[in-house]
Order: sequence, then structure tokens, then C-alpha cells
Amino acid sequence: GCQRSLARDDRSGWEEANAPRTARAGRALATVARLRGTTPLGIWHAAPTGWSVIMNTHSRHDVVIVGARCAGATLATFLARAGASVMVLDKDPLRSDQILSTHTIHPPGIDVLDEVGVGDAVRAVAPPTYLVRLRKNSAFVDIEFADRRAEYCPRRARLDGLLQDAAVSAGVEVLDRTRVTSLVRDGDRVAGVRPTRSAGQEHVFRASLVVGADGR
Repeated sequence: GCQRSLARDDRSGWEEANAPRTARAGRALATVARLRGTTPLGIWHAAPTGWSVIMNTHSRHDVVIVGARCAGATLATFLARAGASVMVLDKDPLRSDQILSTHTIHPPGIDVLDEVGVGDAVRAVAPPTYLVRLRKNSAFVDIEFADRRAEYCPRRARLDGLLQDAAVSAGVEVLDRTRVTSLVRDGDRVAGVRPTRSAGQEHVFRASLVVGADGR
């Protein structure tokens, strides 16, 4: 984590190796600061608490994310760890598969999953691929990942479920079976969403930032 204690001689190498992680954390903190008009002080890492869903007809959050799959759940985790109040909505029941989609994850993507905290769980359910072959007719080229690194291709129900659990553990409110039907606007600015639950209930969720991560 960001509070790791390092000897002086080790710090430069650690900072270089963790530059992408530090940049992501900084961007998340800056986003929260802009939403709240405050100065970020640090990153909060919540302990796992399991699924926790809070149902409000009207509520206010820093961020509402539409789509709880790879992009939405991962973004929600980073923002929540940076201190934002985040709600994620998805029209599908969770966990569920994406039968028309798979997800091959290259080594840099595995680094992000390690940062989220689900990398080892993905490695446990998917075999490693150390080489990629590109073929056209009889010609082909093999590309091997450096340093024996590997890519993985887990089933989406497993991958998405791990990311959704990580988001909940970070304090994100996740609502499945919730379809966004329209946007809430303050003048020209999007200020929230109006979703409908599977039973027909309509809700209003307002936020300083609305993110579309539903692939549309």
C-alpha cells in the first residue's frame, strides 16, 4: 500500500516499479478532491465486509457509475479507496456471465488486478498463457511475454464477481437488476440518474459525477 515503510536505498526502485499504481492513486484522489472541493490527504483501504446494499428512493453520492463489470467495478474500487462515496448500478443480476464476451488479460492488466486485490484469485481459476501466436494463412509469428509473465482468460462471471466483491469491500454501494432509464440534469449538466428496479420501483440518485461504464 501507499504507507509501506521502505529503507532509503530501496525507495527509488520501489517508486519506479510502482509508478503506474501511484499515478492511479493520485488520479483517484484528485478526482475526489475536485468533486468535493477539498485537498486529498491519503488513501483509505477498507477491510472486507461482504455485500452491502442500501436502497434509497433518493440519495446523493460523489459518483454514480452505470455498469458494474470490469471497468465500472474497478473504477468504483479505486474511487472508494480514495474516499469518495460511490454507487454502482447494473441492469443484470450479479453475479452473471457475459456469454458474448471473454476477457484475455495481458500482464499490465494483471498488475491492475493485483492492485485491486483479485490477481491471485484470477490466477487460481485460469491457466497462464506465456506466448501469443499471430497467424495469417501459413505465416505466423510467436510473441513471448518478457520475464515469464503471462496473460489469463477467466470466465466473465468469475472475473466480474471478484471485481464487484472488491468494490463492495471498499465501501461501494452496488445495486443489480437496476436499469437506468434517464438522466437527471441541472441545466446543461448531468447531475444524476433515474433508474428502475426489476419490480418497477423508480429511484433518483444524484451525484457530482456520473460515469457510463455499460459499454454503450
